[in-house]
Amino acid sequence: MVHPGPKGTKVHPEMPPHQEFPMSTFPNVRPYLPGGNRWPDLLAGLLLISFLAGPAAGATAANFVIPAGTASYTFNGATQGVQPGQVIELAAGVHGPRTFRNIVGTASQPVIIRSAAGGQAVVRRGDPASGGFVFGIRASRHFVLDGGNISTTVSGYPYGIKIMYASNATATSQDAPSAFLKTMGDTTTPQVFNNCSDFSIRHVEIDGGWPTHASDGIGITTNDHQFKAINYPGARQENIVIEHTFVHNTQGEGYYIGPNYYGGGVPLRNVDIRHNVVSDTAWDGIQLKSPIEGDNRIHHNYVRNVGRESDPASQGEIFGISLLDGSGDIYNNFVESSGDTAIQHWIPDLPSSFGAQRARIYNNVVIDPGVIGLTARNGISSGGSATNRVGEATASTFPIIVNNTIVRANGWAISISASAAGGSIKDNIIVDAVAGAIKAPATVTINNNLIGKVSDVGFVDPPANNYRLASHSVARNTGINEAESPQFDFDDLPRPQDIAPDRGAFEFRSESDRNSPAPPQEMTVR
Repeated sequence: MVHPGPKGTKVHPEMPPHQEFPMSTFPNVRPYLPGGNRWPDLLAGLLLISFLAGPAAGATAANFVIPAGTASYTFNGATQGVQPGQVIELAAGVHGPRTFRNIVGTASQPVIIRSAAGGQAVVRRGDPASGGFVFGIRASRHFVLDGGNISTTVSGYPYGIKIMYASNATATSQDAPSAFLKTMGDTTTPQVFNNCSDFSIRHVEIDGGWPTHASDGIGITTNDHQFKAINYPGARQENIVIEHTFVHNTQGEGYYIGPNYYGGGVPLRNVDIRHNVVSDTAWDGIQLKSPIEGDNRIHHNYVRNVGRESDPASQGEIFGISLLDGSGDIYNNFVESSGDTAIQHWIPDLPSSFGAQRARIYNNVVIDPGVIGLTARNGISSGGSATNRVGEATASTFPIIVNNTIVRANGWAISISASAAGGSIKDNIIVDAVAGAIKAPATVTINNNLIGKVSDVGFVDPPANNYRLASHSVARNTGINEAESPQFDFDDLPRPQDIAPDRGAFEFRSESDRNSPAPPQEMTVR
């Protein structure tokens, strides 16, 4: 199942095959961070549920096995005769750089590229180098890259594929790939648009090695700048799902999905970035660009300590979650400690001919935005430039910002540009914002937001970052149940639980449930 959005909105279509479960399906399951630290409730469904229920249960034998070995290797599906529904397996062990080319399945029978059940496949360069990628997929469609086949009894760890910095990298001789995992097209047939589309990536870990072993590198990117939209009318990168991945310690963005609109790249349609963990990046945690059509979503992600770059040249690149030059839903994310704004919807270049770009931003928990990078900025923002790089008027925004909990914004908690065509800000909890609670033009409706200090609200355990509501909370049963109100809360509980919905990201739970573990204070990786 995929959760519906606010009442009255379109339900997201089914994407490449995978069954998603609400977190409450396995209330007693607690996956582990590498190193043994337990995860909290909010992560209980992010990784292990997909691992238990996903397609890679080991029942289907592999049709092709790529052995471990440190030399670079390219697997060409066309010359190998790969057919829809077949399985390509990475053997356990250390692999050199890997490229997959011409992997073509169908919507009902995608080709699976997976890890082996018996152990983790670690993909890395031997010696540090500048540029290039470590793991690439070219000119492929209808495929699934899935590290979930690994048995946790073998690894204790639900990422069967790990892509990382060079094994010989040191603090003085650092690796510097342009990207660790990249999907792209094939330059041998430039007359054909063959950038990767209709695919899923899941159960993959990216260890970027920054700042100790690598000085460059995006975690996961889908961009191929050789393809320009003007040359491929109507072409789209579409039906992309990135889920249950763990990206950390990258000098670039954790996720860089989609091209800059001003660069003329082929835009996106139907993108779903969900149930991922990203931490300790120099630039943005999650960046989605040019999703100009379809149903686009960023949800149920855990984003922490991102945008850590202090170089002034990086200003504008150190956000938590960014949705740029397009529209979509951003919900049920936990964003803690971002260099700039935690969640932004921004239109720098999309022309006004595209009309108002809607963003529904709800059920997010935002803590300490704008505190670890260059600037003291906002919790949630929406807006755009007046004109783009070629002097055209840009599209306006229409933000719906409801039922978020925003704590200690080192700027405005919510900031909307004067150019907004309309929108709504309601039922949010805003506490201890430095500059102020809400800045928005008269075109945006502001209603029923709870504004004050942390001590005013009645949270369960603020020192432990548990901002669920205690039984005495003043946010209980004080929300407004309208068409734009979400039908569920951050914990995927139905709204309302009582006589009326609660304000903020959480619905109150019973006393026996409300003391669930809080978000982790430290993350240990290996």
